[in-house]
Amino acid sequence: MSDLQQALVISGSIFAVIMITGYGRRAFSFHKFLYPLMSCAAFGFFYLKDAPTASVDWLVYLAGALIGAGAGVVAARVTGVERDGKGAAFTVCGPGFAATWLVMSVVRIAFIVAVEHVDSFRNAFGTFMISHHISFDTVPPFFVLMALSMVVVRLTIVVVRIRRSSVSGATWTRRTVAA
Repeated sequence: MSDLQQALVISGSIFAVIMITGYGRRAFSFHKFLYPLMSCAAFGFFYLKDAPTASVDWLVYLAGALIGAGAGVVAARVTGVERDGKGAAFTVCGPGFAATWLVMSVVRIAFIVAVEHVDSFRNAFGTFMISHHISFDTVPPFFVLMALSMVVVRLTIVVVRIRRSSVSGATWTRRTVAA
């Protein structure tokens, strides 16, 4: 599978899962909190276990995590939090939420397309990587960390907002609501 095909599959899959599980008005339960965290842990382990770890490589990973964290803040800002009359928490995600995730997916795909098909970009990128002693094998972990930090930061902010909106005695609900 080419890098572009892999980017399309991974980015498309992440986007689809996020939209299927998060778009619209959704009950927020402990399961809805735990599932993304467990998915991130499994996904991260699978894709990051063999990542290069030279000193410069950590800076690349930090950059990916920070970019993802920034996108996670944006995704959290466009995620509404509501409570019903019984105190059950709900998230409300609309076009802004979808656009945030779509932009991040398109950025990854555009980068891969540029590296594979735009000679001037490929040459500039290669020169940058070589002159800074950065392994080319850091690129996939960069994007994985970007996506994972986006999920974790958004989830963390949403949980804090839900806890702050807590009605006395209210707990996370276990029922689901269709979008």
